[in-house]
Amino acid sequence: MFLVTRSLPLVKMSGHTPSVMRLEQRAAEADHIIDYLKQQVQLLKEKAKVQATVREEKKLMVENTKLKRDIEQLKQTLLEKEKSRGVREVAMPTAGDSSVQCASKSTPPQPSSPARSSTSLVVTASPPPKNSEGKKNKPEKKGKAKQEVTCC
Repeated sequence: MFLVTRSLPLVKMSGHTPSVMRLEQRAAEADHIIDYLKQQVQLLKEKAKVQATVREEKKLMVENTKLKRDIEQLKQTLLEKEKSRGVREVAMPTAGDSSVQCASKSTPPQPSSPARSSTSLVVTASPPPKNSEGKKNKPEKKGKAKQEVTCC
């Protein structure tokens, strides 16, 4: 029970009636609207990423400020404890101080001024002198003569 029909194109069957033209026009408008909405969704996704990045950046800046505050507080606590134990206070370099140089292990330290050359802040590692008596020297206590300053 198959009906055999002649297959004619839709255009020939309808003959460009106004209803078909209206449907084609609506289909074209729907395609344009779909493309527009896809663009809008893409823009919204990009904007959401930017906003998330900005929020994360603000969060990290707040955390960074808090950590800086904590570091300063811990530095003060350390200085107070060192003072109570009798450790000499060494000036801390500031962020803008470019005159402070890091001493490397392979090169000996260079004195920056004649006044400083008599009291060197960096102690180089050298073999201990041998006693003729055969007795061992006691190592210096860390708290009393802390003269080594390193950076980096």
